[in-house]
Amino acid sequence: MPTKGQWRDGFDLADFNDDGILDLAHGPARKGRAEPAIWLGTGTGQFRLWSDTHFPPLPYDYGDLIIGDVNADGLPDLALGSHLRGLTVLINETRGHFAPWAEGLDFALPSDNPQEPIFASRALAFADWNRDGRLDLIAQNEGRTLFGGDRLEPDALRVYLNRNRSWQLLGRETTAQGFGDALAVADLDGDGQPEALTGSRDVGAQRLLHYGFGGTPQSVTLPGLPSRAVVTAVQIDAATAGKPGKLWFGSTSTNPEPVCTELFQMDWTAGGATTPRRVAAHTSRDAWRKILRHDLNEDGQTDLMAITETGMVEIHLANAKGLRFDSSWPASISAGCQTFDAALADLDGKPGLELLVSYAGEDDPTVQSACPGQGGFAGFHVTPRKSRR
Repeated sequence: MPTKGQWRDGFDLADFNDDGILDLAHGPARKGRAEPAIWLGTGTGQFRLWSDTHFPPLPYDYGDLIIGDVNADGLPDLALGSHLRGLTVLINETRGHFAPWAEGLDFALPSDNPQEPIFASRALAFADWNRDGRLDLIAQNEGRTLFGGDRLEPDALRVYLNRNRSWQLLGRETTAQGFGDALAVADLDGDGQPEALTGSRDVGAQRLLHYGFGGTPQSVTLPGLPSRAVVTAVQIDAATAGKPGKLWFGSTSTNPEPVCTELFQMDWTAGGATTPRRVAAHTSRDAWRKILRHDLNEDGQTDLMAITETGMVEIHLANAKGLRFDSSWPASISAGCQTFDAALADLDGKPGLELLVSYAGEDDPTVQSACPGQGGFAGFHVTPRKSRR
């Protein structure tokens, strides 16, 4: 794994070379080589750069990357959201060769069409939005930037239907609020249709849950979240066996002092979302960046792992009464670096899971909190204690 470079905003894992071992794919590093990168897993928790990959010459930049089989050929394909450039999809033609598969998606340098509005995203997801058997593309608006100016599109969320070699933008949602870089998609209520949950960098935004029944997404209000806060991390537990799912939020208040960073859970019922329950809170500006749900201690229950911007990992184990705090520990990320993405997976074939974290920052010697090497990846073996009943 790289130990240098601004690896932001998102990565994904899949088996690209059909050896039964998970590999790592990431978009271009900020200020680095302007194309995606794939590292092949060794089966021991290590990765090596796949140097034989070939990507079409496109105006890539840093942003999110997700993996899915968009053309149903059994091979992992890529979708990328690049800062101020837009969205694109690349199909896997085997042996590390990728080709464009992106008709209907806008992807260009801002200077190529200086009068055209820009929709860019750093939070993507694949889901079968209209239940036709194909993966559709869902993207959250990255929002205001220093260089975007007034050219940025207002849509908080977009859904592009997969029309087999082209992508159809659904009608634009007018009720959604905010912009951000946190997105989760799953079937929350068990009706077979996916819902999308977004974070928001707009203070106090509450229309964060989006549904569409296969058509234009509509948003609903989730009351009870802090009114003077931004939502920086989200997750959905999908409905299972007739049991509705859950919503998870990480928020940071914007009141001057004291600043509170909180983690909330909402249950879903036939009447909608319940009042949020606070799971964790800190008097800090260290915002939650990633919420992961997994059976960490192999007791058959889904536990909670949440990771902050500075790389602090917090684990809550599930028991018959709910969640119980287990431990917190730093993910060895240097001061000045910021966490951007994280994933849990079995990377070495041994009992337990590995946590993979990407981070980035500026390596400026004149700044006290510089990020050494501008960032990189860090990996950890996770061994929480057994939950007490």
